[in-house]
Amino acid sequence: MYSRVKEVVKTMLSTVKWMSLTSDVWTCKETRYSFISLTAHWIGDNFERKSAALSIKVFPGRHTGEAVSEKLTELLSFWDIDKIKVHLLMRDNGGNMKKGYRLCDIASESCTIHTLQLVIKGAIKSDKGVRILLKKCRKIATHIHKSSPSSSALAQIQVDLNIPIKKELENCLDLFAETQEDNTNSKGLECAECELLEELINLLKPFEEVTKSLSSNDSCISEVIPTIKALKFCLSKRKVSSTLISFKASLEADLETRFKDIFGSTFQSSSFINSFLRRH
Repeated sequence: MYSRVKEVVKTMLSTVKWMSLTSDVWTCKETRYSFISLTAHWIGDNFERKSAALSIKVFPGRHTGEAVSEKLTELLSFWDIDKIKVHLLMRDNGGNMKKGYRLCDIASESCTIHTLQLVIKGAIKSDKGVRILLKKCRKIATHIHKSSPSSSALAQIQVDLNIPIKKELENCLDLFAETQEDNTNSKGLECAECELLEELINLLKPFEEVTKSLSSNDSCISEVIPTIKALKFCLSKRKVSSTLISFKASLEADLETRFKDIFGSTFQSSSFINSFLRRH
């Protein structure tokens, strides 16, 4: 069946004049195996958006730029995709990924969602108070995750309060796994810490909404500029306590720095074309 489907997809791709690609490299936490993925995106004859998940291959060894380039070239060859047909490739911000696709002579852009996560991580890294608070939350979440009585007690509390039951709390804090502070006390959160945590959640809420929006299958690169402008506006209007002033300032500064080049780039031309097509 795989062989038949592969040939059908190959035949379909052979008729596509232009396409864009998305690719990622990651390591599975459970098996420690590394993988590289490749997905193709194009516009159909009736101007409908189409995509095909082409490959997820084991990627052993060091993930140098040269290795990424070699692996991508291998995948393109396997699917009979001529690089001249590739309009753009979306990737993460890793220097090895940038170098790999540059060596392949394929135009590429950074993943907006990954860039936003780097903005948040940078703000956390710059604020010791926030680092300590999140480390404390992680210790509490780890304890609940590993303790069956504590997990059951938490579930019952949520039932009593008539709120949705949340599980796997530890996984929700993966973004902050690098925030290491050894002098934290994980016995519980004080009232002031709870208030600060709630304020932090509200401050980062727009980032969550943007991440969900851009993660949609219907999301398009033309959404990046209006999305980032809206995010900047939301942050500028958000009032915070004195404790989070420096954290908010770091978010705004890093957001400005990391997205300073989106105007006058592929993002701008995509936004213009999308706006034009919607009017016609």
